[in-house]
Amino acid sequence: MRPVRPLLALGLLLGSACAVTPAPAPAPAPVSTPAVVAIPRPSAAPSPSEPPPALESAPAASAPPRGEPVRVADSLPDGLVALTMAERDELAARCKPLTDAIAAVATKSRGKSPLDLALEVLASPPALPGVDVPRCSELMLRELEIYRARAIEGEAIMNLKRISFGMAAAFTAGEALCPSAPPVPAAPGEFRDEKYSSKPEDWKAPGWRCLGFDQPMTQRYQYEVLVDAKARTYEAIARRPGAGRRPPSELFLRGRIENGDLQPNSDVLRR
Repeated sequence: MRPVRPLLALGLLLGSACAVTPAPAPAPAPVSTPAVVAIPRPSAAPSPSEPPPALESAPAASAPPRGEPVRVADSLPDGLVALTMAERDELAARCKPLTDAIAAVATKSRGKSPLDLALEVLASPPALPGVDVPRCSELMLRELEIYRARAIEGEAIMNLKRISFGMAAAFTAGEALCPSAPPVPAAPGEFRDEKYSSKPEDWKAPGWRCLGFDQPMTQRYQYEVLVDAKARTYEAIARRPGAGRRPPSELFLRGRIENGDLQPNSDVLRR
């Protein structure tokens, strides 16, 4: 049986720092909202081209070039490369003393998140006899970066699905798509320390009101909805500005009316 204790310890250490708690399902969009894009129910709706087919799970290093959509569940943000099985075995078998050192610091420290403490220790790791500390630090940092990126993307995935359910509810109530909703925040420059705290007026546009959507908590993504009434489709978009060595990222979700019906979509893509 392969040793797994260091990886388990690392996951337990960071769980409280990076966990994303799903929000409750949004209430149905207001039925009385007048701002909708009316689309009559057809007897047989045209079938726009399908989104790109799912790709088989593969290491991030072999992912398609940026710009070609892939499922978020099958990919990593640009610049991140998943540990291979051999590297995970190496981390588990040879790096336990370093993992223990990080855990010891976390138990004695107050006021900092476990993730920040782990990164702090790895920035100036202790000398440990018999441990290749630079190599173990490299592997741990890669694992931590992926862990943090997945947790942050959880916000966008949850909110894109909320938008999709809101659009489906509005269509069911009034047989119409909500109109396009402008980006919030309006410009990437409004982010501070990679975060944005929205105001109630940010969500007053007809499209957001029709969807019944807002984001009362601090957000790391800019949200926008584009509706094409003629094509009978919409696209909900979550954009995260680049910072430092991290490139910008964009997640999105598509929906379309088929045979007079609009179903919620949970297939979040990355481009």
